[in-house]
Amino acid sequence: LGLPSPQPARERAQLAFTLSRDGYATAALYDVSGRRLATLLGRPLAAGRHTLEVPLHALPAGVYLVRVSAGGETATRKIVTLR
Repeated sequence: LGLPSPQPARERAQLAFTLSRDGYATAALYDVSGRRLATLLGRPLAAGRHTLEVPLHALPAGVYLVRVSAGGETATRKIVTLR
C-alpha cells in the first residue's frame, strides 16, 4: 500500500496498492476513534496494481485512516485533510 497523494488532501486522495494474486480486497475509511466512515472497496480484484480514490470533500479537517485488506494482509495509511 503506497502513501496517500496528495498529502495533506482537500477534496480527495489516492492510494496505490499491488496484489500479488487475484483475490477479494476490502478498504474502508476510519476516523481516529476507529469509527468506520465509509466503505471504499469490497470486491474481487485481479493481481496487479490498483488505485483507490478516497473522497474527502464531506469531511472536516483532521486525521483519518484508510485500511486495505487483501490476501490475508492488512495495511493502514494516515490521511490528513485541510479545509
